[in-house]
Amino acid sequence: MRISRNSHSQSSPITLDSLLNSHIYRSQILKLSAVVLLIIPAFLISYLILQNSVNVPQWDQWSITKTIIKSTTGDLSFNDLIAQHNESRKVFPRLIYIALAYLTNYDVRYEMLVSFLLACLISLNLYRLSQITIKSDRTKILGLVLITNFLIFNPIQYRAWLLGLSSVFFIPIACITTGLVVAYSKLSDRAKFAICGGLSIISMFSFSSGILSWIVLLPALMTLTQRQDEPFVASLRRRKWLLIGWVGTFATFATAYFSGYTKPVGHPDLTDPLNDPSSAVSYFLAFLGSPLAWGTSIDSLDLAQSIGTLLIITLFLACFYLLISWRNIELWKRSIGWLSLAIYPLISGLIATFGRLGFGISEALTSRYTVITVHILIAAIYLTVIVVEDAVSKRFFQFNRWTERIIIISATLLIGLYGLTYFYSVGQMSALRSERLYLKSCLLFINVAPDPTCLKKLHPGGTEELQSLSNNLDDLGWMNPPLIKTNNIQKIAGNTLNSALYGWLDTIESQGDRTYSIRGWAFLPTRHKAADAILLTAENETGDSTLLKIIQIETEKRDDIAKKVAGRTSINLGWNGTFALTDTLAKSFINVKIWAFDVQTSKAFELSSKEIKLDSHCNS
Repeated sequence: MRISRNSHSQSSPITLDSLLNSHIYRSQILKLSAVVLLIIPAFLISYLILQNSVNVPQWDQWSITKTIIKSTTGDLSFNDLIAQHNESRKVFPRLIYIALAYLTNYDVRYEMLVSFLLACLISLNLYRLSQITIKSDRTKILGLVLITNFLIFNPIQYRAWLLGLSSVFFIPIACITTGLVVAYSKLSDRAKFAICGGLSIISMFSFSSGILSWIVLLPALMTLTQRQDEPFVASLRRRKWLLIGWVGTFATFATAYFSGYTKPVGHPDLTDPLNDPSSAVSYFLAFLGSPLAWGTSIDSLDLAQSIGTLLIITLFLACFYLLISWRNIELWKRSIGWLSLAIYPLISGLIATFGRLGFGISEALTSRYTVITVHILIAAIYLTVIVVEDAVSKRFFQFNRWTERIIIISATLLIGLYGLTYFYSVGQMSALRSERLYLKSCLLFINVAPDPTCLKKLHPGGTEELQSLSNNLDDLGWMNPPLIKTNNIQKIAGNTLNSALYGWLDTIESQGDRTYSIRGWAFLPTRHKAADAILLTAENETGDSTLLKIIQIETEKRDDIAKKVAGRTSINLGWNGTFALTDTLAKSFINVKIWAFDVQTSKAFELSSKEIKLDSHCNS
C-alpha cells in the first residue's frame, strides 16, 4: 500500500512567534514566573543571613555549648538534654545542635541554616493550607502566598535569623503548621491524632511556648475529623478514645516537663500584670503589632499597639461572623486552620505579658518575638479573605466603590509599613554583624588581653566561665580561627605592602585624665570589606606593640574613602572609639599604633598615621 503525501496535511513549521503566542508556552511562563516570585522573599533573607552571620556563640547559646562539650567527654546524660533552660526544656534542639557541632566543627552559622530551613517548611505548609481553604482563582492564592512569604522571611526577625539558638522559636510553628496540614489530609483519624501528638511532643520539648501545640491543634483535629451531617454528640462519642488519649498523653508529658521546674532567677513576678492592668494591655498589644512597627517617624511602641489593636478587631469581626454561621460546617472547616494559627501567638502574647512585663513594656518589641507574632498577621489576612468570600457568595456583602477604596488604602498602608520595617531591619542586621565581629575579636584575645566589658556582651556568665568554654572548644579544634596566644600584635601582623590601602587614623584628641578619642577608617583589600575590628596598640622602646583596646567598627559613612579604595560607596569604613591609658602603660610605652583586624584569619594590618605620642597633649 502506498501512502501519498499531501503538503496541506503536513504540520506547519514551528516558529519563534508561534511558540511565544502558544497557550501552553504562556502558561508555563506564568507558572515559572509565579515560582520565581514566591521564592524571592526566601532568597533575599538567605542573602542577608549569609552577608551578616558571624560564627560566634552569644548569650544563651553558651549554655548549649556546655552540653556540646559534655558530649565530647562522654559525660552527657539524659538529664543534661532535658535540663531546664530559662522556661524551656530544649531536648530536640540540643540533639540537633550536638549533631551539627560534630558535622561542622561547631560552626554556629549552620544553626542559623536550621532556622531558615524551618521557615521554608512553614512556608510550604501555609501554601498547602491556602490551596485547601481558599476558593478563589490561582492568581489570588499566589498573591496571598507571596504576602505570606514576605511576612515569614521578614528581616525584622534579625536577632532570630542571626543567632543559631533562635531556631527554637521556629520549631513550634513548624510543628503546628505541619500538624494542620496533617489534620486537613485524608489520613485516618487515628493517624491524624498520632502524628499531631508526636509533633506536639517535639514542639513541647523544644521551646516553652511549644506546649501550646496541644491546645492549638486539638480544635482543628476535632473539627476536621467530624463527618458530614454527623451530629456533634455522636461524633464526640465516636472519637472519645482519641480525645482521652490526647488529653492523657498531654498530661503525662506535662508532668514530666514540670517535674523539678523552677522559676528562672531574675525573671519578673507573674502578678505584675494584675497590679498594672493598663501596662499589661499595652504590652500585649505591642507584642502582637511589633512586626510592622519600625522605620517610621512614629514611636515604635505606640505604632505597635495601634497595629495590635487593629489585629484584635479584625480577628473579633471574623470570629463573630463564624459564630453567627455556626451551622456552616464547611465554612468552619475552611477557617479552623487559620484560627488555630492565630491562637498560638495570642496565647503566647498572654504568657509573655505575665512572664515579661516586669522587664518593661518596650520588651514586647524584642526582635525574636516577631517569629511568633508575624503569624497572627498571616492568620488575620486569610480569615478575612475566607469570611469575605463566604459573605459575597451568600450575598451578605457586595463590593462597591467604597469597599474597593478601603481595600486599596489598607493594602497600601500594609505595604508601606512593611517596606519601612524591611529597610530598617536590613540596617539592624548590618549593625548586629558589626557588633558580633567586635565580640568575636574580643573572644580571640581572651587568653592574652581579656576585656571584661566586651566579653560580658558575649556571655553574661563572667570572663572565667567564658574563658574555660572557649579554651575547651579551642582544644577540640572547634574555634575557627584558633584563640590568639600572644599579646604582641606584630607576631600576628599580615603582610602590608601599602598600609595606606588598609586605612588611616584621622584624629586623636585628649579628653583629659589620660583618656583619648580617636577616629579613622579601615579596609581589608584581601576581602574587599571593611575591617572587622580596630586594634589599638602601644609600642615600647624595643618595638613590641602590645594590645591596649579593641574598637568596634561603627556604621559611619565615609563615601569619599569608600569610593576611592573599594570602588563603591556602600561600604561603611569609618570607625571611632575611646581608650584610657594607665600610669603604668604611660611609663612603659612611647607611641600608639592602629591596626585593622581580620577575624577570619586572626591577622592584623597596620594603618597609616603620623606618629602618636602618648602624653596629656597628644598630637597626630
